[in-house]
Amino acid sequence: MGNIYAERIKSLRELMKENGWDAVLVGASDPHCSEYPAARWKQVEWLTGFTGEAASVVITHNHAGLWTDTRYFIQATAQLEGTGVELHKLRVPDAVPIGSEVEPVRARCLLFLMVCAGVPRRFWTSTPHFPEPLLPKNSAMK
Repeated sequence: MGNIYAERIKSLRELMKENGWDAVLVGASDPHCSEYPAARWKQVEWLTGFTGEAASVVITHNHAGLWTDTRYFIQATAQLEGTGVELHKLRVPDAVPIGSEVEPVRARCLLFLMVCAGVPRRFWTSTPHFPEPLLPKNSAMK
């Protein structure tokens, strides 16, 4: 059996091909850009194995890249080993911009993969549930 993360990226690429998508951008945060998102929003971790809080992933048909800053270079290097995901270092001289592999003229569709959109449910079948609200739904704030 291959690396589980490489298999997940392969499945995502199959979905991309079926839908005519050239690239998928996967963010590491929730819709509120929380510093520490709930498990529901850890799609970068699920897809690549990278557990750092700051990263973006771009998957194309022939490249998988993860962009993160200097705080996570050592961690990302170790966690991405064997996944087929290339580390792109941000905030260093000659840094490669996020998504530079996507030719703007050729890219028909750049999908922002958010768990709430339901896109990955096809292969992320154990998606964590949304966090429960702190207050009951019918309570009035006073």
